[in-house]
Amino acid sequence: MEQVKKVRAPKWTEAEIAVLRAVSASGKPLVEQMHLLPGRTFFGAKTKASDLKIALSAYCDWSEEERETLRKIYRSKESVKAAVDRLLPHRGYIAARAEAFRLGMTGKRQCGTKGRTGYSWIFRAIGVCLAREVPMSVRQLAHEIGVDVSSVSDVLRKYHGKKFRIGAWTRGHNRWVACWDMAKLPDAEKPAAMTRPEASRGWRARRKIRAGIAINPFATLIQQVAA
Repeated sequence: MEQVKKVRAPKWTEAEIAVLRAVSASGKPLVEQMHLLPGRTFFGAKTKASDLKIALSAYCDWSEEERETLRKIYRSKESVKAAVDRLLPHRGYIAARAEAFRLGMTGKRQCGTKGRTGYSWIFRAIGVCLAREVPMSVRQLAHEIGVDVSSVSDVLRKYHGKKFRIGAWTRGHNRWVACWDMAKLPDAEKPAAMTRPEASRGWRARRKIRAGIAINPFATLIQQVAA
């Protein structure tokens, strides 16, 4: 029986590292910029940035000035998305909505203060993320919303089968990772464990994509749900 050697990810190129540095300088979340790194997974890129001591934006590190700007946006008559793009472009609409939920704001008016306690705002924030109709893992949701993984897991577990379901599976570190979406449908069937030959073929295919030899129309989707 032919022995299959352990498959390792290819070395990072200077161009890819330059992309990581550019993302860091822009202040934009890495998860929203993964289309710039085709063939790389979100956590692979995050790990590489950590190894190189490249600081990445954190969703929870909002300054008081930014929060006050967000409050003004929600009190104004201007479209929230347009105002965020104009006044908080480094944050982005989804991150701004999540922070607004944390501060107890809904719609265009401030409606009380719920702070960072309870799960109701996390439920709404998850809904905003999944409304883009791209399945997301628990870790990716937690990173984007700015909370710990256990808080997101608790909400998904509570509403599993009612509001949320496992809509897809993506390959993690030697295991399949559930990716969630909004639907009252049965969970997607979990794939069988990947064999070594399959892992090897997958690695070769990703290498071809990075070299421009093959084109994968689902590459962007894969990067968005990878975690």
